[in-house]
Amino acid sequence: MSKHRQLEWVRPPRQARSQQTLERLLDAAEAIIDDKGIDNATVAEIAKRAGSSVGAFYTRFADKEALMRCVVERFHEQAVATAKAVLQPERWVEVSVESALESMMLFMLRVLHERRRLIVGMLVRAARDPSIGALGHRLHEHIAAHMHDLIEHRGHVMSHPNPETAVNVAVWMVLSAMESRVLYRTADGPQIPDRQAAAEIARMVVSYVGLDIADDMAPHSGARAAGH
Repeated sequence: MSKHRQLEWVRPPRQARSQQTLERLLDAAEAIIDDKGIDNATVAEIAKRAGSSVGAFYTRFADKEALMRCVVERFHEQAVATAKAVLQPERWVEVSVESALESMMLFMLRVLHERRRLIVGMLVRAARDPSIGALGHRLHEHIAAHMHDLIEHRGHVMSHPNPETAVNVAVWMVLSAMESRVLYRTADGPQIPDRQAAAEIARMVVSYVGLDIADDMAPHSGARAAGH
């Protein structure tokens, strides 16, 4: 069995027609941001790509920044839902914790590559808008809580003197490393391949929190989960 799992970004289903219209505007904005960046996205282009009109756009949003705020909020909602799905213990039965972490890191790096311009725009806005920064903080807390639950569910012992703090700091270190990779990516100079970077980050987390993974394999983990 492959040690990696296929992980996907979670997008809640669209519901009422008005919600579908809003989602089309947000999807159009994200697509244009991915192509050109936030600063180069125009209201007219967003409305056209969404199959809407500028007038209809302004019935929903005061300006482009109001739309961007909605894009950021949706991204964080989806990120929370994705983190919850990714960190479900059942997903990682028969996978070592280090391999599970490596798969998660690879997934995060893929998301960063695919949505780099949106994430850069969000980081810039978070630096000047505390409410956007607060969204990132809540996502951090959510990931740390689910990561701690995943480790406990598998029955691992952490040798760090304060395991809960260790997991929080580990998540902080990982997210900071990912943000740096987005912000400082260049075409020239040495670049660690994603798979190698993911493996090294996973190893760092395991070492830092002091995970006891000497007997961390599938049937044993599965038996723990079944008896939990």
